[in-house]
Amino acid sequence: MIEVKNADPVSDAQLRRYKEHLGKGAQVVSLAPLGAEPTHEQGVWAYTWQELGADVAAWRGNPEVGGEQWLVGEFIDFLEERGVAATEPLDEATTRGLSVLGATTLTTRAIIAAADFQVKARLGEACGPPSRPDSAESSLRDLSNVWRCYRTPGWMAG
Repeated sequence: MIEVKNADPVSDAQLRRYKEHLGKGAQVVSLAPLGAEPTHEQGVWAYTWQELGADVAAWRGNPEVGGEQWLVGEFIDFLEERGVAATEPLDEATTRGLSVLGATTLTTRAIIAAADFQVKARLGEACGPPSRPDSAESSLRDLSNVWRCYRTPGWMAG
């Protein structure tokens, strides 16, 4: 039996119930996204979408698969389009981009925090709580909420 997860977390209690229901000798597999909290339930085989994608990609071009090669390709495309598996090696440009991602994110957060400070100094606090303070994207969203929440002050009216 395979318990397939995409967005919901894996539940050890749910997997335990499956094992009990299926009885002795049954194999339960948990298929979850890479990075999901793994199951700690004994006797359950934890497998990720990434591992599945890599294993299926290894079948590509295998003569034993025969006429079903198109299905292998379609399934790999599906996994990649959903963003749950990557089966191609990273190219040099992507690797270089990843190496500067952390510094770029920190710099962006610092710029957003400085702009947020300036806006709050002039307009006060934004209405409503911030979404996720650790996310640069949410900081941009929160900053833009300031402009929707306040009437246009005189100094901006022109």
